[in-house]
Amino acid sequence: MRSGLQYNSTATIKLSILVTVNNQPIPHNQLDPIWEGVFSEDDRVLWCGRPKHGRNFWEFEGQELVLHRSMLVGCVIIWIVGLLDDHNSFDGAIFSYMFLMLLTIGGFLFFWFLASSRAYVMSNLFYAVTEDCAYIIRRDGNFRMASRRYVLSFPFQRAYAYLIYPGRKYDSVQVGSLLTDDKVQPFGFGLRHPGWPVGRAVGVVPALFESIECADEMQSWLQKLTDELHN
Repeated sequence: MRSGLQYNSTATIKLSILVTVNNQPIPHNQLDPIWEGVFSEDDRVLWCGRPKHGRNFWEFEGQELVLHRSMLVGCVIIWIVGLLDDHNSFDGAIFSYMFLMLLTIGGFLFFWFLASSRAYVMSNLFYAVTEDCAYIIRRDGNFRMASRRYVLSFPFQRAYAYLIYPGRKYDSVQVGSLLTDDKVQPFGFGLRHPGWPVGRAVGVVPALFESIECADEMQSWLQKLTDELHN
């Protein structure tokens, strides 16, 4: 697959990282193997991409960094209180310090779980755009521990608002919605990860091209493709 925000379109579009694009679709034999069997021979693949941020352990997303900082402040406070406490006995002091150590270890395990869960979800997301549809693949195991693809497709709908969700480094573009993500919920993660703000998936689950470069240009381009399809 070509790297970066690369796509082809029926119109010439200028992006901050790509001056012009040509009029030819991406050949199917140049796509990442993850897309094998997803597109028909008639599908013109105009763009493929992946999250640009959040796939590595230390690339914190959304509210995740707030949680990490809160845990760090909490650990510092409980250690300060514990060290300043006037213990009545040596055994009491040992018990207090052991308790503080357990809380600290628990906090670091929680930190590891949040960061690794987010990195795992985002490193298994793949995006594509054709002339009439947006696609998201969520790769993961199933209940038999075998690797599989969870493919979501979102045909372009007239007057659909491609909302932009602000991110820490790159923004995200909503391409569709799910009433439930049960069908793309391997091991309880699905499209969500710990970086999502509380309330983002209340009612419906937004399907996002998450953390992509030039999200505003992508939004305009998707709207243009939708208008051309329905006019």
